[in-house]
Amino acid sequence: MGIIGKARGLGLEKDYAGGYRRQRSLNPAPWSTEETNLLRKLFPITPNEEIAERIGKTLDAVAMKARNLGLRKNQFWSETEDKLLKKLYKKLSYDLLAELLGRTKGSVQIRVITLELESKVENWTQEEIDFLKEFYPGTHYRVIANKLGRTPAAVAAKADRIGIVQEWFWPESDIRKLKQFYPKLT
Repeated sequence: MGIIGKARGLGLEKDYAGGYRRQRSLNPAPWSTEETNLLRKLFPITPNEEIAERIGKTLDAVAMKARNLGLRKNQFWSETEDKLLKKLYKKLSYDLLAELLGRTKGSVQIRVITLELESKVENWTQEEIDFLKEFYPGTHYRVIANKLGRTPAAVAAKADRIGIVQEWFWPESDIRKLKQFYPKLT
């Protein structure tokens, strides 16, 4: 349980979380010719997140406008790129591979699947899953990751996929600090 959840459970004052709302456009006005031209220029080689930030539109707005204009990021993979990907994909993260190849992380991941390359990670054994089920609820995931020789992200993702929830124990000292400082910060 996070800080906001714990604060709510303790009955502390307003947290400004406000619930989940759909993100509004940063620039709800129609696309100008200048914005459209910039999108055409940037789209093939620039991540959508960066385009959205530069133009002042949401990711959804950028994707929809690009689709309406018929813009595509798909570029054919060269034999050289495929060879490099096959050589390095187990050694480097997808982010680094994307940067090295000048492609998006998603396109690198899709290419790995298309080329039917062996999985980057070992499948979980039943013993590992049993260990996770037994210890995940009351043990910090980093401790479990260290014990299993996996990354903390892999442990958390596997626990989520199999429906295990981590119990979070708040020491009394943390609860006192939360009661002291939380109302002042919200």
